[in-house]
Amino acid sequence: MLDVASMMEWVYRAVDIAHIRDDMRERDRLGQERYGTPLQAYNGRDPLIDAYQEALDLVAYLKQWCMEQGPRADASRYWDALRLAVSLGLALLHDREKRVRNQR
Repeated sequence: MLDVASMMEWVYRAVDIAHIRDDMRERDRLGQERYGTPLQAYNGRDPLIDAYQEALDLVAYLKQWCMEQGPRADASRYWDALRLAVSLGLALLHDREKRVRNQR
């Protein structure tokens, strides 16, 4: 089994981090252009809900991609996205339960 450091080393070798960084900067620029401000904490939105909804969209897009690719599709991307959505959904439920307990 790989330790975390070995896993991260593999990720950095396998992924073009500079390309992802540039894409993130472009998304930030588009967001600032669209909303007039960079992403801000305590903006009145629930970031877990936003992340969960975005993850559900990701699942739908990757399902579409798999359907369009047919039998040659690498469905692991779809299953990875689905696991992410489930994980965020569970985190959201846990967060809601914690809020309810703290209100008592």
